[in-house]
Amino acid sequence: MGQKREKTISTAKGTLFYEDREAGIAVAGYMGEDTALRIPERISDRSVISVVRKAFWNSSLRNITIPHTVTEIGDWAFAGCRKLEEVTLCGAEIRGGRGLFRKCPALRKISMPPPGRPEGARCVAPALLAAAVTILEAEYLLYLPQECGWYARFDARILEVLGESAEHVMKHLVYCAEEDMLDRQEQALYAQKKQKCRIALLRLLHREELSHDVEECLTAYLLQAAESGRCLWETVTAAGAEGFAYCDILLQTGCIHAGNINAILEMTGGERVEYRAYLLRRWQERERIPVWDTLHL
Repeated sequence: MGQKREKTISTAKGTLFYEDREAGIAVAGYMGEDTALRIPERISDRSVISVVRKAFWNSSLRNITIPHTVTEIGDWAFAGCRKLEEVTLCGAEIRGGRGLFRKCPALRKISMPPPGRPEGARCVAPALLAAAVTILEAEYLLYLPQECGWYARFDARILEVLGESAEHVMKHLVYCAEEDMLDRQEQALYAQKKQKCRIALLRLLHREELSHDVEECLTAYLLQAAESGRCLWETVTAAGAEGFAYCDILLQTGCIHAGNINAILEMTGGERVEYRAYLLRRWQERERIPVWDTLHL
């Protein structure tokens, strides 16, 4: 059977393009306004076996589910999907290309069964899988069996990222003109700090197989960040519901203490007053003294 292009099926608010190949159906592209999409397992009574290169490039999807029949995903298949928040990979054995989720800043969850494990086996936390590709740029972790030292490889990459210098960021910058150089450098360095804060907090929240040595390194980084400006607190307040768990981590690790609690409350006020209220309550509970005796409001 030869390859035929430009075949389509309709989704709720768009169109899915596919190619009818000898081995099965390959999803080739998408146009539309769906917020959630589940790629079908079969089209025209044939199995959907792959997603081609750049198939969903720059789409506005927020949630996508890829069926277990798909065993191959091409380079940059979901790159540039800036609104993409959650991906579900139903198959455990997938060959993935380069940059699958490059420039997907909103991606917070990737769910997939562990390779080579039966359905229902313990899986890596979806938040950690998403961080592996969006923060750590370690897509190989999507395909590494949990039995092969997954957490050790994940933590080793975290420590590499925490140790990256300013020069590492600078060499990847592209300047439109000389006058924008300083602004771009400052923005890039600040974004790097926020990413480091986020991965440290995320790993302390999901503590599976976390060694004492790695925990000490993560805590030391957060303690330093807590005393060096707004970066850490902006990371917390940008995390949504997860940010409240981050507040507890910062209390437990000593990043929030009597010497900086008032300044932190001031930084977490404004539009995010829910964090201010939460910190007030948790600080009062932790110190077991009346909040009005602790804080100068």
